[in-house]
Order: sequence, then structure tokens, then C-alpha cells
Amino acid sequence: MKTVIFSKPLSAQWSEYSKNYKKYKETTLQYFKRKNRNILTNPLLTPERRQIDTFCLDLWAADANKKLLHLYFVDRSLYEFLENVKLPDLNGIIEYIKDNGFSSKQKILLPNGKPLTVSEEETSYYSFGIHIPNVSKESGYAFSFMMNKNKEIALIWVIGRDRGWCPIKKYKDLLKEESKNSKEIVKIIQFAVNTVAYMNTFPGCVIDGVPEIIKKQPFYNDNSLYVDISDKIVDYSENTNIGKKVSPHFRRGYFKRLTAERYTKMRGKLIFVHETMVNGKAKTIYTSDELEKMEQIDGT
Repeated sequence: MKTVIFSKPLSAQWSEYSKNYKKYKETTLQYFKRKNRNILTNPLLTPERRQIDTFCLDLWAADANKKLLHLYFVDRSLYEFLENVKLPDLNGIIEYIKDNGFSSKQKILLPNGKPLTVSEEETSYYSFGIHIPNVSKESGYAFSFMMNKNKEIALIWVIGRDRGWCPIKKYKDLLKEESKNSKEIVKIIQFAVNTVAYMNTFPGCVIDGVPEIIKKQPFYNDNSLYVDISDKIVDYSENTNIGKKVSPHFRRGYFKRLTAERYTKMRGKLIFVHETMVNGKAKTIYTSDELEKMEQIDGT
């Protein structure tokens, strides 16, 4: 049986902690406090860099405290699909995350103005890491949706040694830009948002635990889920010579939250909308694990 190696979210950050532990023998809490103090008092950091480092340290602390959900993708192609699905109903999905995703609140320390002063802000988080198969260990993704007291959401990410954050409301403006950096951030936002949407649209593909092989690896985490690929987002080509379906490919489409009042049973839920060709005409198809519950409405 071929060994499958998964990437590890926050791999670089855990490596740094391990090196520091050999020198200082610090617990994760002691390490967090020292790193946070260094970030807030380092005069060489710009306010933006200081804020990014603070957010990313909080993301590592969530993992250290077993509050980071770990997702193991069954196949790398699922990651490639989700990062390329556009977000025409971004506001609907974000409202869903606000209503269903956030479970914890904590106070974070943030720099406030010049000269440097520090203020506390209560913030809600929804954090998760993604393990992708058959890529380097350092290619893991760690995300956190952060919601402040004004109900505004920003996305924080750590990808290997790359880190950053972006208010979700900037997504549409980024789509209009042609720079390489803007396009990369667009894909990062799409991947994070679509992962949440996918898991809630196809809960049958989300399995408690991890593949057996992972339990033999040193970074196995009990707070984990295994994410499979739904047949409802995949089309298969028929090979008449061998009599079976081959060459699977992902359908074009996007995730959407149903908000219209006419949806009495399905209102508030997420579905996958895909386009198909019928007699040469494009048709919009609503797809959901609970589609049979949806009312029969003209035009759907």
C-alpha cells in the first residue's frame, strides 16, 4: 500500500516552537506570551506587520490549545476545485458563517496608534487547518475567520511561511485587479470560504476522525475530520468500449445560501449551483443533499 503524506498546517510555526523549546524549555503558553510581547514592543515592525504577526500567533495558539479544527482532504483535486470556485453569493455564505461558525470569544491584544499603545478587543474566531495529500509537509493551510464587535469579518491565513489577512469585503475589489498578489489573495479567500460552504452543503462527505495512516504520524490531532469528494460536484464521461464511467471532472458552479421566504424548509441552508447544457442551452441546477425537501417552485 502506497504511503500517503499529508501537509501539516502551521508546520513552520511548530518547527520554530520546537527550536525555542530546546533553548528555553517553555510551555506553549509561556512561548505565546513571550512572542506576543516581542511583537507588540518591536519598534522595527510596521503597524500592518505587527497586526499580521499578532493574528497569526493567535492562530498558532488556537492549535496549541486544541481549538483548531483539522481537515484531511481525501484528494488534492478537491483543494484545486475549491480554490477556483467563484463567490457570487459571498455575502450569503458569510452570513451563514456568522450564524453557524463562530463558537468562541477571546480578548486579543492589538497595537493602537503611534507611539505604540496596546488595546484589548473581544473577537470571535472560526479557525481550521487543512491537510492536503501528496504535497510537501510545509504546504498546509491554516485559516481563521475573525469577527469583531461590529460584525465585520476578516480572513487570516498561514500557508507555510506565508501569512496575511484581508477583510472579506475587499474580495470584489480584488477581483477587478490584475496584479499577481491580488489574484493569489482571491484564490486564498475562495478556498477558505468554499471549504466551509462545501462541508455544510455535503455533510455526508465529512467524516469524524482521520485515515488510519494518519494515526501513525506524529502530528495526528484528535480534533480532526476527513473530507471526501461528493459525486454531486463531479461529472463522469462514459466509455462505451469498456462499459464504465471514466475521466471524472468537476462541475462548474458556485455555492449559494437560500434566503427567499418561499423556501420554508431549506431557507438559510447552503446549496451548490451548477450549470449544465441541455439541448444547447445553459441551465442552472440546484444541488443539495437535502434537495428532496425543497419546495417545487416554478423556475428552479
